[in-house]
Amino acid sequence: MKDNVFLQNKAILINPPTINSQLLSPKKGLGGAIYFTCQTTKGARCNLTLEGKNQFISNLAENDGGAIIWVKEEPKINKLTTFFSNNSADYGNDIASFVKSYAIKLGDDDSGEWNSSRILES
Repeated sequence: MKDNVFLQNKAILINPPTINSQLLSPKKGLGGAIYFTCQTTKGARCNLTLEGKNQFISNLAENDGGAIIWVKEEPKINKLTTFFSNNSADYGNDIASFVKSYAIKLGDDDSGEWNSSRILES
């Protein structure tokens, strides 16, 4: 994608959900301007590249990713030429994603040290 303006887009929750609202809002408030995910066959890859001067202005997601949310494959964004302003969401006003790995501290060890055998990955 190159040289686009995403202005005042909304990803909203519709309550109570109806059959029509599920068709209109299938991603349930995720990614105000772009919801990027891939469903690829084995060995295939997909990608999203933002080139040139892309602008994301006053976009809203009622959950995550005011401007962009991505799942699985991270988009390539030229941060020098991509402009974000006044986007909003509960998590990630401009860009959000889902956790790919995380760590949980187990036990009563107050040393502040992380035991690498206790780091979990999704």
